[in-house]
Amino acid sequence: MKKVLHTIIMILFLQTLTVAQQQTPFSLYRDASTLLNPASEFQSHFRDSYFNVRVAAIHRQQWVGVEDAPQTQVISGDYFPEYKPYSFSGNLQNRTAGAIAQTSIYGTFRYELKLNRNHRVNAGISAGMMQHRINAAEIKFLDPGDVIHQGESLTSVTPDFSLGFLYKFKNRYSFGLSIPQVAGLNSSFETEGNDLTINNIQHFYAQGNALFYTNKYESSFIELSAWARYIPGTPFGSNFNFRYQYDDLFWVGVGGDTALIAHLEAGFILGRFGDRRLQLGAGYDYPFQPDLVYLGNTFEVNLSWIWGAQ
Repeated sequence: MKKVLHTIIMILFLQTLTVAQQQTPFSLYRDASTLLNPASEFQSHFRDSYFNVRVAAIHRQQWVGVEDAPQTQVISGDYFPEYKPYSFSGNLQNRTAGAIAQTSIYGTFRYELKLNRNHRVNAGISAGMMQHRINAAEIKFLDPGDVIHQGESLTSVTPDFSLGFLYKFKNRYSFGLSIPQVAGLNSSFETEGNDLTINNIQHFYAQGNALFYTNKYESSFIELSAWARYIPGTPFGSNFNFRYQYDDLFWVGVGGDTALIAHLEAGFILGRFGDRRLQLGAGYDYPFQPDLVYLGNTFEVNLSWIWGAQ
């Protein structure tokens, strides 16, 4: 049974790389907004406060309990210079599923245009490199004669770009559009007798967010968010989420996806040290889709260190 699941995972992940969702579908997408849209900001309600630097780490494990199931790790950083219209971000991502892996590194630049006191527009661009790796020796096919390559591994490195825009109203409401992999460059592997190409197709994202503060200090609030996704060749998908944060202490949230996936999340402010803050968030997804329910659940954790700097 394990061999069968291993083969299924390899096929699903390789199909994901070649024709479908090639970017990680983060459960805690609100906390990974700068990864999805280069024009976005981490927790935009902090933009005008003294929190303007963040370092974060994300781990996402799909289909918990299944051997060689897809997983993602991310290390990212964001810097918003005080009283400046520009800002910077960077991230290193790694995705694996058994013998197949993808590592990418990106740098992001964004610029904020103030239309007036209440209306602002961000534009952002990310540029970087993607490396795809296939350990061909570990991939087993049902037909012993089917092979990708007789060697140990295949590697391909491809440049990558993303564009994004974000409109903000009173720093409480926002709407963004982004196009990851906007260039659509292909990753090709040199093989013995067989050509293998990964088509890095454009993704089209739309994100919306609204904050409703529940106390005069603006430390407690209700946050409504949505993320819509269109990737050519796949069905349109969207995710909706409700989050409540209480007094800079903790938050809880619920949501759902049109792919019949239920979402729960919670987070804690682990400590405040002057102008520094450590916070931990965790998300749990349960699929109700008949084709995926037997593969198991998905778990994601996000650890962030936030502080103020000149």
